[in-house]
Amino acid sequence: AGHNYIRRDKWKDHERLFPDYFRTNPVYSPATFWRPFRMRRPLYLRILNAIQAHYSYFVQKQDAAHIVGLSPLQKMTLAMRILSYGVAANAVDDYIHIGESTTIQSL
Repeated sequence: AGHNYIRRDKWKDHERLFPDYFRTNPVYSPATFWRPFRMRRPLYLRILNAIQAHYSYFVQKQDAAHIVGLSPLQKMTLAMRILSYGVAANAVDDYIHIGESTTIQSL
């Protein structure tokens, strides 16, 4: 049967996540950051940097067609939401817009 491919605007999805939580002056306050991530932003970013240093999967790359892949923030955010809330892999697709197979690989 194979996978269904859904064309997603990965950069646009990253650009929604980044200003909400990760830019210098994010949309959401530190208290609001705590709710979905269950930790403070500096710790979250320290974990992300450590993961990127040890697992090349979490480093953003281009594919053979020179299309930029998912950002490390997208991959880690979906994994952390699944671990924090114990939800199914397809439950994080609404905000982060990543397919189930990629979600499972990131986790």
